[in-house]
Amino acid sequence: MQACTLHARLPWSSSSNLVGSQRPPAPDGLPIWQPATIVVAAANRPECQDNWGNADDWLPETLRATTSTDVVAEATGRGAATLTRLGYLAERFGRHDIVEALRPLLPEQLPVTFLGPRQPRGHWVRHWKLYGSVEPRRWLAAVRDRYAFVVELDEVEARAARCNPADRWEVQQLTDALST
Repeated sequence: MQACTLHARLPWSSSSNLVGSQRPPAPDGLPIWQPATIVVAAANRPECQDNWGNADDWLPETLRATTSTDVVAEATGRGAATLTRLGYLAERFGRHDIVEALRPLLPEQLPVTFLGPRQPRGHWVRHWKLYGSVEPRRWLAAVRDRYAFVVELDEVEARAARCNPADRWEVQQLTDALST
């Protein structure tokens, strides 16, 4: 993993106003990051976000605190991978207006993108062509809770869930019996 120095953590020039920022630099000349700046920076350099395990604490609030116009202003000119990660994160936290605003910036054919280490691990999000391997703990816990019933299937339920053609007749009989 590439080291994230202070300069690397600031993908925008710290000597000028940030693209899309609505506030001028502070009196000491340092730029003031807006919520849109933070969200785009996290999508642009996800390896510099020290702990994605707490992203479900700060990312939803940060996304709610910005507008789709500000996010597009910050994201314009960024690469396809950044835009893909940004769209995925916005969608994941319910900001579908940001996703729709980003669509014109996205290439017609999305490249395979990684949110986390560059290896095909974690979950695959087909419509984003994204491998997500840095999921916050609460997301993983929610998925495990939601689909816990899958590991608790009895033998007949497991056979039905497998959709094996050899079991089709028996499964059909069981489902017919349930509907009567």
